[in-house]
Amino acid sequence: MQIIGVDFTSRPRKTKPIVCAVCELKGERLELQEMKVLESFTVFDDFLNIKGEWLCGIDAPFSQPRKLIEDLNLPLSWSGYVKAFAEMGQEGFVECLNAYRENQPSGQKEHLREVDKRAKAISPMKLYGVPVGKMFFELAPRLLGTSLNIPILRPTPDTRTVVEVYSSLVARSLIGRRSYKSDVKEQQTRARAEARADLVRMLGSSKLQDSYGITLTLTQKQRVSLANDTKCDVLDACLAAIQTAWVHHRENFGIPENVDRLEGWLADPSLRLKIEN
Repeated sequence: MQIIGVDFTSRPRKTKPIVCAVCELKGERLELQEMKVLESFTVFDDFLNIKGEWLCGIDAPFSQPRKLIEDLNLPLSWSGYVKAFAEMGQEGFVECLNAYRENQPSGQKEHLREVDKRAKAISPMKLYGVPVGKMFFELAPRLLGTSLNIPILRPTPDTRTVVEVYSSLVARSLIGRRSYKSDVKEQQTRARAEARADLVRMLGSSKLQDSYGITLTLTQKQRVSLANDTKCDVLDACLAAIQTAWVHHRENFGIPENVDRLEGWLADPSLRLKIEN
């Protein structure tokens, strides 16, 4: 089965591309076969339309919190509110969220989806710093414009499926909350390099096997490349592929029952255990 992990950005370019880890899942072994570097949305759109049978995990929010959708009186369906946001254009979308935040009390200006609370992730409304809100705006309408199967949010009979992932959860399961990356050269410290080396080393470990039911097979050259990847776009794409591979043999793509169909879910075993308990 072809498994693809994607490290997404809201503004792909040569210095910060969208990176795709293309892998093959053979039983419990995930083999990294190729890294695709996509420097524009044009080539990303082409990527989304590749035919065949594949499962892809994208590290970016597919959806927004229910409270935001309801407060804005948007359609109460994923397809409906994504289309409404897309029609605003990015500038209008940013203005809409900024205006909404101004009228919210302190501490409630950026809502969380239920899965964000459980994953300890930032709000998909966030526009600055790590602009995951802009990532949502660039990604969700593109997904809507395809026939891809999007579990919970927009299921279809397509043989190509996309799921939302959060690569930080894989890193946390292996090295805790140690920081292993930075886009800022001055912050690319020895401590981060050591954390990154430990993370890469553990990708073939029993600890990963225990958590995700797989191991990632890497060549020595690939290991060295990942350990030296200071920005970690490639490494995070590999972590996204691990979460995606975990989904493959799971019922309902590893998504628990009774998940909010406006908000969707993240593919990760730790979150499934939390909601079932």
